[in-house]
Amino acid sequence: MAWFHFGMSRRPFGFVADAESYFPAATHEAARHDLAAAFDRGEGVALLDGPGGVGKTLTVLSWLGRLPAEVPRAWVSNVHAAMPADLLQAILFDLNLPYQGLGEQELRLAVTATLLDSVQAGRPTVLVIDEAQNLTPAALE
Repeated sequence: MAWFHFGMSRRPFGFVADAESYFPAATHEAARHDLAAAFDRGEGVALLDGPGGVGKTLTVLSWLGRLPAEVPRAWVSNVHAAMPADLLQAILFDLNLPYQGLGEQELRLAVTATLLDSVQAGRPTVLVIDEAQNLTPAALE
């Protein structure tokens, strides 16, 4: 299709969220502002909730792109974690840390140590769990 015919330089809707496609609608900007405020206040958890397809993932990607580069972050997307170890492995993987061959307690300690080190260094880690509804209660706990 000739997207340029419609004034577009590329395909508008891909299979994954693209931060360059972010449109600053009022609701998205309000959500991004709320995320930034929660981060600035040092809140441990912030929830962005809404129906599928409204732009939650794109809004979070846009907010992450505005964080200073030195803020560590992990993006866990579409994880179907039945067990806590599954989620812990996904977090360590995204942080570029060893995650294979570790038991659940070792995984938990590795994630905890990483997060505590980050806070002590003055750069709390941002952990985004996209599609968290796919987690079991055991994994989410």
